[in-house]
Amino acid sequence: MAVDINAYTRKPGKNYNLNLRREGKIPAVLYGKNVSSTPICVSEKDATNILARHGGSSICNLIINGSTFSAIIKEIQRDPVSGEILHMDFQQVSFNEKIEKDVPIVVTGEGLVESKGGIIQHQLRELLLVGYPQNLPEEINVDVSNLKIGDTLFVRDIRLPEGIETKEDPDEVILSVIYTRASEVSEEEQNEA
Repeated sequence: MAVDINAYTRKPGKNYNLNLRREGKIPAVLYGKNVSSTPICVSEKDATNILARHGGSSICNLIINGSTFSAIIKEIQRDPVSGEILHMDFQQVSFNEKIEKDVPIVVTGEGLVESKGGIIQHQLRELLLVGYPQNLPEEINVDVSNLKIGDTLFVRDIRLPEGIETKEDPDEVILSVIYTRASEVSEEEQNEA
């Protein structure tokens, strides 16, 4: 489902961008095959609401000066300390052409793994997917509740929606279940008893 976001053209330049941020706006750029690179800005409130509700993988209807462009959020630059959004890149998309998009991996069932004395060690938090924009999932859900300590989940183990491929190496590790120090100590105590 596409979400609407209002955008406005802006002047390029560092000083101008600082003023925009003070006004609660985020400098951004729209680019794509059928549109020239256009400096824009979006409301910080609108951007954070869309990211909170739909994630960074959703398709946006970017409304600029009365024209609407279908786009995805290609990149978000954040302040390393505060996490504040500093800049956004929007890529115009066509529903007739495949695109590449990093999609976040969402892990569920970690509590069950922890109750068995393990912890999840993440190696990969996103998958680079290829497909038509309207078919790309907003996130890849991975349930780890059935994994045991010592198990490893690889890219090849992920079931992707029909028509979607990944550019990642199938042998790339997504996550591993490892022992916690506390579980090793309790295991040693059990063996001594």
